[in-house]
Amino acid sequence: MLKENRSYFCEKKLLLHHSINDPLKENKVLYFYNDDCPPCMALRPKIEFLLKKEFPLMNLIFINAAQNPEYTASMMIFSAPTIVVFFEGKEYMRYGKNASVMQIKEDLQRPYSLLFN
Repeated sequence: MLKENRSYFCEKKLLLHHSINDPLKENKVLYFYNDDCPPCMALRPKIEFLLKKEFPLMNLIFINAAQNPEYTASMMIFSAPTIVVFFEGKEYMRYGKNASVMQIKEDLQRPYSLLFN
């Protein structure tokens, strides 16, 4: 049985490590943001809506980069917002602060349909 999309807000390190390293969440989107970043706040609801509507089986995990600097650095994230997409536990795509919602949608359609259809 397939599960629907869930969003996780990783404000604390304990939740961060639990939700990101969970092997059941191999197909996920990590959204790195900062609270004082206007583009982060503007893009966040658009990405959340896109994933709920078009890719409901992907897990969306929001990570506050300022509160989780060790993990952010280990993922080689140096700007916000940054979106990292994983399929089957492997990094598939990475988008920087000028990410286009339409481009993300186009990039995810094929691998998503191959995995879940």
